Amino acid sequence: MAKVDLSVIIVNWNTRELLKDCIDSIYQNTQGDFDIFVVDNNSSDGSCEMLKEEFSDKNNLNIIENKDNKGFAAANNQAIRLSNANAVLLLNPDTIVHKNVIFECYNQLMGDEKLGVVGCKVLNPDGTLQLACRRMAPNPKDAFYKLLGISKLKKK
Repeated sequence: MAKVDLSVIIVNWNTRELLKDCIDSIYQNTQGDFDIFVVDNNSSDGSCEMLKEEFSDKNNLNIIENKDNKGFAAANNQAIRLSNANAVLLLNPDTIVHKNVIFECYNQLMGDEKLGVVGCKVLNPDGTLQLACRRMAPNPKDAFYKLLGISKLKKK
């Protein structure tokens, strides 16, 4: 397998239409040297057939068809072992990529030797911030506020 800058790895299980939209958005909004690995965990919704039909012209799309559901971590590890890239992006199939955000993040990662991981701002379909992307390492103060429900209070 040829060396590329980035491997995008997507683990799929019965998300055919979401997966199609995700991959479409990657191809429409990503400029750079990349490949895509889709690890299918034995979907029954025609996901693999859709990939072969819709993206047959893409020589950088790799499909791994598992005979059973290996789970998220094991499936990612399957593709990571096959990747020959400088960096890896783990992406969920319900993601829609905008602009050239993948390689903007890649360039940040590769441009600063102090960085080992980067993450993007995650938006809901309506453009609002998805709060899950703001997770940080837990600390006692935050745990206390969350336990008491104080973290949910909004400032006016």
